[in-house]
Amino acid sequence: MEGFKIPVLSGEDKKRIYKGALYVLEKGDFKIEDSLTLKELAKRGAKVEEVSQMVSFPPELVEESLQTVGRKPVIHTVSGKPLYLYGTNRYYGSLTIDPFVLDYEKGLRKPLVNDVARHARLGDALPGINSIYKMDQECSDASGVLSDIETLKAFISNTTTSYSCAPASMDSARRWVEVAEIMAGGDLKHKPILSGYVASISPLTLDRKALEMMRFFIQRGVLLRCGPCPIAGATAPYPLAGTLVQSWAELLAQIVVSQILEEGIPVQVGIGGSSLDMRTGNDLYGGPVKDILHLAGLEMAEEFELSASFGVFSTLCSNYDLQNGAESAICAVFHFFMRNHLLSGLGSLSNACGVSAEQIIFHYDLIEMMEWYAKGIDCSDEKLALESIIKIGPGGNFLMDDCTLKLLRTSEHFLPSNLVVDAYGERSNKRAIENLHEKAQELINSHKPSVPQKRLDEALIFLEKEERRCT
Repeated sequence: MEGFKIPVLSGEDKKRIYKGALYVLEKGDFKIEDSLTLKELAKRGAKVEEVSQMVSFPPELVEESLQTVGRKPVIHTVSGKPLYLYGTNRYYGSLTIDPFVLDYEKGLRKPLVNDVARHARLGDALPGINSIYKMDQECSDASGVLSDIETLKAFISNTTTSYSCAPASMDSARRWVEVAEIMAGGDLKHKPILSGYVASISPLTLDRKALEMMRFFIQRGVLLRCGPCPIAGATAPYPLAGTLVQSWAELLAQIVVSQILEEGIPVQVGIGGSSLDMRTGNDLYGGPVKDILHLAGLEMAEEFELSASFGVFSTLCSNYDLQNGAESAICAVFHFFMRNHLLSGLGSLSNACGVSAEQIIFHYDLIEMMEWYAKGIDCSDEKLALESIIKIGPGGNFLMDDCTLKLLRTSEHFLPSNLVVDAYGERSNKRAIENLHEKAQELINSHKPSVPQKRLDEALIFLEKEERRCT
């Protein structure tokens, strides 16, 4: 069953956004803060002003790059499972750390190194999670570079999934790659287990760090995930169509650069648009505006058959309440039936600035429910149960029917194990959040990630040397 879609762009809309992005790239100025990249662009026909670092991209160069960009990226888990991030394939990714952690006992607090270990182990324990993301985020019990190193130790010790990163510096990017090569058992070009996100700076800028990181990732075999993070009304036009045009101009510029660096290299699309709350000045990185920008981005990616990896799960609030449930469920339903090859962000809350173990389990329940919906209803001869209906007849029941007994323990029916059922006036003694907490604790305490010990020991020795070097 292919499922359903709620389209936000018509075919004509997609053409207008694409043509608008080409127009912006050709007629406007795009800043490229790297002299080597500027020279390479000039050789390919771009109009370059070296002093101001401004570039105008000819449409022909953009369209040529869209022809050559790789559309079938494959990444592997540490345990060896290949993930085919194209076509109708769909995978899931969870989080480990954010600026805040919603602690079941203490409430909202700053993250600890052990949060990375716990959340990585939890994601590893869930069979549908194939990618886990760790951001460069300082912890309250480890500062600066030491925080990056200590959390990386905790991360690789507790997961056998593929790795996802967005390094804050080239020093961090180098550590990620060195560690990933050790854990992969060699060259990432032969066994890529790491994807790296590189963002443009809105509006219309690729800074030196981003360009250096793109070059480094491509050289070392890291799967490149590109995309802007424009804020409608602040770093992008207030109209959402204008934000989409700018987003695609920035993404297309990254695709052009990637193809100049290595023709045919695959690129994953990961646009992260949001909006400015004009009442408060806050960036709303959750909620309806973010969702519709992501849905439109997925439709554009599908139009050009590009691999997509969008962080789709989040909620604006920092509580386990009605708003959290409603926003998470709506987001899950809308995004599930889009052509998104890696749905990431399981566990996100607090305007995409927080994470919790309970939220990971809650979001995982939602995707299990969506996967069940997507299968549809099996109408094979056995499942039509014609003979059972005739045999039981009027006034009977099907509790002991042969068909019921045979299929009782299959996935024909679905009820998330962590939901509370209050029916017929009976009230459960537990709330859903208590079930989620108990499930998370059970998995964290019982799961033993099968991380290759010899490789892990080698990676930890490398990180210990890094720690001594940085102190």
